[in-house]
Amino acid sequence: MLGCSVAVFRWIVFPAGLGFSGYMVLQCLHALTYASIHVGVQGRIVERVAEEREASTQGLYFFYNGILMALTTFLSGYLFAWYGIDGFYAMSVVAALGLSLTVLARALQPQRLAFGGNTSEPS
Repeated sequence: MLGCSVAVFRWIVFPAGLGFSGYMVLQCLHALTYASIHVGVQGRIVERVAEEREASTQGLYFFYNGILMALTTFLSGYLFAWYGIDGFYAMSVVAALGLSLTVLARALQPQRLAFGGNTSEPS
């Protein structure tokens, strides 16, 4: 959720004229968002998927991630051509959608003892 939240912020701020230093910070935030999301997904795969299926699950993750990245990159070109620098706001909407889906997925997960929820896990 941290990665998605920072991504929303980053895309909203990107159209501002920040100069070299500002854009350097935004690029560092890009590294933070990618790394935190990637590590989070990998951690969830290891936590939730049976060991004999981890490699297949990681392969599916990379496949779908690549397909969606290619599609959004393609569409981003059109957005930039149509709206110029304001097209970056649409990217913040995509990041916000990712954040919304992450929050929804977390809400749909069974409660964990560590979060004070009712659970069948041993105490």
